[in-house]
Amino acid sequence: MFRNIGSQTSKFHHSVPLKKEQYDILLNVYDSMIDTDKRSSHFIYVRVDPEIAFQRAIKRGRPEERNLPLSYFTDLHSLMDEWLLGSNSSKTTVVDGLKDAELLYNDVLSAINSITF
Repeated sequence: MFRNIGSQTSKFHHSVPLKKEQYDILLNVYDSMIDTDKRSSHFIYVRVDPEIAFQRAIKRGRPEERNLPLSYFTDLHSLMDEWLLGSNSSKTTVVDGLKDAELLYNDVLSAINSITF
């Protein structure tokens, strides 16, 4: 799953269709949280194959993820790749999400420490 409200308000809201009222609420929350001077300057993309993300969701057993089909994860993976590896690639650090938790943690910390603000 993605954890950036900016991605929610850009193209990813299309992956789970929202009613106009829901999308308006999302935009209002986004606008109240972030002004143009505080937008993300760098992204850390923990990249995982869609099949692995699907299996992890099944294993977690969260009610809100219970009925998500593999196609949802495949589509989301494509959108994330397009967004973070396309026009935002110069400000994206990709971390391999298939590593065990400790190595992944170290890679994310290393990525954070390498970002210059």
